[in-house]
Amino acid sequence: MAHLLDMAGHSAITLPFLYDHLVAQELDVLEDGRQYMTVFTSAELPEGVHLKRDDGPTSADAIAECAKAAGVDLVGFFGAQRFAAFKAALAGTGLVPAECVRVHDRGALYTPFVPDVERAPSRVKGLEDWLAGAQSVIVLGLHFPDTVLDTAKVTPAETTGPFAFVMYESLRLLSDAAMQVVKRLKDTGYRAVLATDLTGLASQAANPRGRQVDLRGNRFAAVLAGLGTIGLHGHVLTPEFGVRQRFLAIVTDCPIPDSPLCTAPSACAACDKDCLDACPTRAIQGDTVPLTVGGVQFDVPRVAGLACDWAKLYGLSGEAGAKYLGLGVDVPVPDAPSGADVAKAAASAEFGVQKRLLSLAEECVRVCPAHKAGG
Repeated sequence: MAHLLDMAGHSAITLPFLYDHLVAQELDVLEDGRQYMTVFTSAELPEGVHLKRDDGPTSADAIAECAKAAGVDLVGFFGAQRFAAFKAALAGTGLVPAECVRVHDRGALYTPFVPDVERAPSRVKGLEDWLAGAQSVIVLGLHFPDTVLDTAKVTPAETTGPFAFVMYESLRLLSDAAMQVVKRLKDTGYRAVLATDLTGLASQAANPRGRQVDLRGNRFAAVLAGLGTIGLHGHVLTPEFGVRQRFLAIVTDCPIPDSPLCTAPSACAACDKDCLDACPTRAIQGDTVPLTVGGVQFDVPRVAGLACDWAKLYGLSGEAGAKYLGLGVDVPVPDAPSGADVAKAAASAEFGVQKRLLSLAEECVRVCPAHKAGG
């Protein structure tokens, strides 16, 4: 808002160290669950409270238009019935591990890694876990810049920092856009919440801004919303952008018709399987499991979770990014790594001050050709 005022020739400042909630209270617009900010400007504006409400339709087309106006590239929908069928089909595939193993660092900021192994039974979350009375899910996709991968780990820059930033910022941008959809739904009497990992089956990736949900977050949601298929590396492939996008889900009690499922041929069929050769920890196993939803079969690959995390979450593989940060950390991964293996390797690694600044880029995503014209 301040930028728009500046461009119009007025002076404007933000963050004036004012108690914004007191301003909202004075204007009689203070409500629970809202955040307020104040802008000071030299522009002469009419006094009073000007509320902008969106009482327009909540059809699939209207919601998609709202989301795309907010900056997203892909929008799809599915209902509770399709999700229930998916959960039933997934249960018989063996793709859900018995437990989730995560190794946390209990050490101080710039001290050695102090491992703490957490184990919990794996469970596929349902829509009701997010919102009581949920009827539909809206899935938003945002294409991220090709340059951050085209220049990663290659001369002259070799840096993985821009990719790490994009992994963080793309979720922030998706959240901003999603809130516009949530506001539209709320203004028409519906409830909605955001989910960065709808099923609870995604992992995380190291990032200087804190661990982020990895690129497989909401992969099943994207498939159920008709936005794409799943590639051999376990990431979503869309006809528009290949592997290069992020997804965010909105769970709502607004009934919305299912989008058609994606039936486009998988880009993996005509690929040389570069991701298999590029994976530094051999996490991509090469075999797939059929998963049928709504009469459409999707081939979902088996990916060894801890072996993948060895590289992208714990930074123990040099090729994942550590060696491009000037680090000598490159610990060979065992054939079937356990939480204890990760803990031992992380505790012995010499990250130095880079421990909190790990900028990593998954090799399988970087080398995937499914983003070029015809690829």
